Parts: sequence; structure tokens; C-alpha cells
Amino acid sequence: MAQDVDGGTTFGTWTDSCAQYMYKTSFLELVNTEQFRGMNVLDVGGGNGLLKTLLSEANVTTVDIDANKRPDICQDALTYIPDTSPDVVFGRYVLHYLTTTQATRLLAHIGTYCKRMVIIQFVNDWSAIDIKRSISQGSGDHAKTFYRWSDLFALCDRQPWVINRTATTKTTITAEFYRNRLGVSGARQHTESIVMLELQHIGDNK
Repeated sequence: MAQDVDGGTTFGTWTDSCAQYMYKTSFLELVNTEQFRGMNVLDVGGGNGLLKTLLSEANVTTVDIDANKRPDICQDALTYIPDTSPDVVFGRYVLHYLTTTQATRLLAHIGTYCKRMVIIQFVNDWSAIDIKRSISQGSGDHAKTFYRWSDLFALCDRQPWVINRTATTKTTITAEFYRNRLGVSGARQHTESIVMLELQHIGDNK
């Protein structure tokens, strides 16, 4: 997984309304946070610990390869194995940093030590994907994998996982967001869906 990206500990803390919705408000709309009260949560790719503020009643541990984000555990989530199995693993806006092969490996690997996972990921139609690719390439950002809803569903709904519940919301990604996020000016705004997928391990009958 990528190292030294996204502004270290400041990632996701931008004050524009788009960033606030994407990294905070949408989560609270999509996820019933009460169900995770008291649980041991592993946040893969969670870096600077934003999930800890959203799940304040849970015991959240972050694992990330990017030391600049100061995660609790600085290791690659593709190979990291926790000492004890968490109750649930969260992956928030992490899959697009990986190739589809790496994302498949990550989900399979997590399935070796946990029976429940929650994915939060943005998805787009082809026109928005073209815009995002153009902005990303123009800014010199590292290559990313952008998903349509059908692609994300196909990635996640396979062994060892089955999709147990989904929820979706929409927002507009603004030029201001891209200016804060990537340092580019004049980016075209576009709509984006934010998807929550609750995954259950096929071998878990609970």
C-alpha cells in the first residue's frame, strides 16, 4: 500500500463543506455507530485516526504503512496480522489506493483473522471517473483505482465474504475540495456516491 501520501496527519481534516461531509457527516448517516460500542475495531489504512472520533465508544486501532500519518501500527495491511482477532475491521476510502488484484488480496487476507468488515468507499459513473482520473493525473497524484458501484459489489461479494447490508448517499465533489485535497485549481465538480457495505464472513453463522 502507498507510503507518504495525503498530507500525513492533516488528511481528511480540511474545513470545506465537501470534505466535512465526505469524512464525517456521511459516515454518521451510513453507519449505526451504537452497534460498535465497546468493540475492538481495526481500521486498515486508517492512518491518522479519524475513525477514533467517529467511533468514540469503541476501541479503535489504526494500521497504515504511511508513518507520516502516525498510525498505532505502522505496517502494510496486505500482510499485517493482529495478535488477537478484532470484532470488526473497517476500511474507509482505502480500496482506491490499491490495484484490483491488491484489493482482492486485502479482503481475502482480512478474512483469515476477522469475521466482520465494513467498507466505506466512493463510487462513480464513467463520466465522473474520467473527471477524477484527469484531475489526479494533472496534479501528479499517484495512480488510483476508481470504482463503479457494480465493480465494488463484485469485488466485495465473493469468498470469503458475503454482503450483509448496504447503504448509499450522494454528494457533490467541488473545486474547493480538490484545491484543498490535491492543490489543484479549477477542477470540474461532479457528483459522487458514498457506499457503505457490511460484509460477513461466509463461515460465520451469527
